[in-house]
Amino acid sequence: MEVLKISNKYSAFLANLAILFCLETYEPEVVEEDLIIESEIQSNVENLKIDVPKISGGAVDNLPWVEDIEFLKAQKENGANILMAAFCTIFTSSLPGGEQYNVQLAADSLAGTVLFPGEVFSQNKVLGPYTKEKGYKEGQSYAGSNITTTIGGGVCKIASTLYNVSILNDLEIVERHNHSMPVPYVPYGQDATVAYGVKDLKFKNNKDFPILIWLRP
Repeated sequence: MEVLKISNKYSAFLANLAILFCLETYEPEVVEEDLIIESEIQSNVENLKIDVPKISGGAVDNLPWVEDIEFLKAQKENGANILMAAFCTIFTSSLPGGEQYNVQLAADSLAGTVLFPGEVFSQNKVLGPYTKEKGYKEGQSYAGSNITTTIGGGVCKIASTLYNVSILNDLEIVERHNHSMPVPYVPYGQDATVAYGVKDLKFKNNKDFPILIWLRP
């Protein structure tokens, strides 16, 4: 995956997660009207091309966020105009209802996270605990050599995507655990699992600039 530089236009990309540079000191600007952003979207959407990789990690050059107002606001407020890398996780079959819901909930919660130089990201800290009180539903999980159902099942797909995009960006992996069995949605050996209070995914921003994390399923 090559690092793409984006200037004077908004990127579009089909990927579950992307990390972008914050080019300037982190000083969010107030966006007064969404209509301003909507106008910018329309001026860039005419020639939009969206890549659809056939497998997880497949090469992508165009993300599907050109029409995502929340992404454009986060990009503008943080001055994040250079895409470092992105990773796309492909699911070969549809996810069960609760699992799909949990992936969506976690993605929405993560999108827009800013990680400052030297700061360590912890998935469990940001998204956990994976409980009904936090909005999570039952989904499939691995327990040794068995497939079981737990509250929050599915969030490991977020962890695996985060892990892979961190590797692409050469970020320091502080903590990572693999599943007890191979998973079908990322290449063998490239997965990551989490269990609140037991196993976490942590990575450190070892760059000298803040990074913006954006994720959408």
